[in-house]
Amino acid sequence: MKEEPIKSLELNKMQINFGYSTKLVFPYEQGLRVLEAIEYAESLDDANYEAHKIVPFDTDLSIKILSNQEYKNLKSNALLIKRESNG
Repeated sequence: MKEEPIKSLELNKMQINFGYSTKLVFPYEQGLRVLEAIEYAESLDDANYEAHKIVPFDTDLSIKILSNQEYKNLKSNALLIKRESNG
């Protein structure tokens, strides 16, 4: 008997937080790929205008799993706010 993934879990999303302000949401499987790729990431430090350099990626990173229902609620909120602002 072939095992099949549970459909309700496939609909979950992954929120990846970079520091305090950047929060990206991906379908769960793509979120896993992003996390795998970040293992190899480096940062461009351009704070010094004259001496840009490549440094280790050292940003606070956290993840949160969003259920399909939570994701739909958040998407609905965004649509309602947009609709209200267009009046």
